[in-house]
Amino acid sequence: MPYLFQRKLMQVLPGQADESTRTLSSVSNEGHYVSLRPFIKAAKDQEEFPFESCFAGFNKSCIVSKIDEKTTKQTFLFDIHSNRVLGIPLQDAPLDTYWTTWVSGDIEERGTIHPNGPENEGIKFIELWQPIKAETYLSKDNFLVGSTDSTSRSITLKMDSEQYYGIVVIVGDVVQGLLHKKKAKDISVLRCVVDKDTLRFKKYEIKFGEDLMKFPIEVPSSITVGSFINGWEIIES
Repeated sequence: MPYLFQRKLMQVLPGQADESTRTLSSVSNEGHYVSLRPFIKAAKDQEEFPFESCFAGFNKSCIVSKIDEKTTKQTFLFDIHSNRVLGIPLQDAPLDTYWTTWVSGDIEERGTIHPNGPENEGIKFIELWQPIKAETYLSKDNFLVGSTDSTSRSITLKMDSEQYYGIVVIVGDVVQGLLHKKKAKDISVLRCVVDKDTLRFKKYEIKFGEDLMKFPIEVPSSITVGSFINGWEIIES
């Protein structure tokens, strides 16, 4: 089923828990994902790229296995990651994370990342995620907490051309996308809402990068898997 999560806290151990971003993670029905993490208030040295990070991937880049009734293991490989694009250290090996559902419905994620290689001490982290109803999401200030309906819209678009590589995931009424300009340290980021009547995109919460015009502007009228819309292939509908 499709999911939309809002991150409620981030803790890099042994430091204190905090949340300085407006992070949403979208997961499609088939497991394709986009996670965008813009700073709520970027510092001067963060203004050039005002995100903690942004990443996305197709379902083959995230391996999910069940640990027990409450916990799953998710191993990320990442098809697009802003750290990789911008030359910031990023773990080359698969990243193991462990997700435990609390009684409240919130989900705790734990993991250890080795951005400077496995021979160096890793960085332990905890993140707390809150499920959001993607089918009723109106804005960052107007949404309902709870699981997305299993029958909600779930569409994934892929671009893989000579110049660009990108992923757009539409879950319910929430659109999130990443587009990397190949052979360049350039990444474009999109988050917006689908108009229920016109199916056009509106209420843009994130518009960042030089190639925003390459993103779609509406839910495709024809959503046949394998068809193309302005260079974007529909891989899930």
